[in-house]
Amino acid sequence: MRRRHRVCHLSSRVSAPINSCALDALAPSPSPNHSQGVACSAPSSDPSADPSATSDKHAPAGGANDYSRFDDIDESDEEGDNDDKKTDATPPVPVADRLFQAGTAKAAGNDHISKGEPGPAATQYRKGITVLEDMRKAAKEAAADGLQNSSPAVLAATQEVEAHELSLSLHLNLAMAEIKLKSYGAAIKAATEALSLDERNVKALFRRGQAHRLSGGLAEAKADMTTLLSIDAANGSAKKELAVVVKKIKENKAKEKAGFANLFERAGGVYDDLEEE
Repeated sequence: MRRRHRVCHLSSRVSAPINSCALDALAPSPSPNHSQGVACSAPSSDPSADPSATSDKHAPAGGANDYSRFDDIDESDEEGDNDDKKTDATPPVPVADRLFQAGTAKAAGNDHISKGEPGPAATQYRKGITVLEDMRKAAKEAAADGLQNSSPAVLAATQEVEAHELSLSLHLNLAMAEIKLKSYGAAIKAATEALSLDERNVKALFRRGQAHRLSGGLAEAKADMTTLLSIDAANGSAKKELAVVVKKIKENKAKEKAGFANLFERAGGVYDDLEEE
């Protein structure tokens, strides 16, 4: 009767932590030796000593299968995507501005030529060519996007003509500047680009032929001058240049012939010596 009273007294104290060892002491022992060697301690007031407090402290909110802590990863990715979508593309440069820039570069190059400065002149001519190339690229991209009727990067008919003439002039002037710099390969390339824009352009043919002659390409020089004269038979500069080229070719052939003659003479002398022996 007394033991039952103690159990009731302990169970009525709901708010106090219950020592499991105390309950074990109240339960009937299966053997006399069961209670021996059992160390019981009073409930600890330190939360770290309570396994339930430790597990609750480190367990994620919402249960073991709660994955809400990963939501911020998806949200940050979506924010990044939204930021990319909000970023506006750089508006295209209007064609009129591009043409003005290229024309300004050409004028600056011509000014350097008049001052006897072919190096800075070539730099300005290349700058103008690059501006026009970028303009053409932007126009193609706008057309590919279906904006050929609304984008300021698309050339009008009159602008097409202006751009073509400006590009041709820049390449011709660049070829001239490169010849002055003795950069004959670059001059040939610039003149060839000009001929791709106008295959019957006499200035391009003359400057490419001249660059070929100065770099030793006599056959190519003769071909360019011959083509030029077929287009403009009265071109005096081309006639003089062709005469120089033809004369140089004859001189080279004469040297080659003399060289072969000397070679055969030396070879014949060797054979004569062998026969005498």
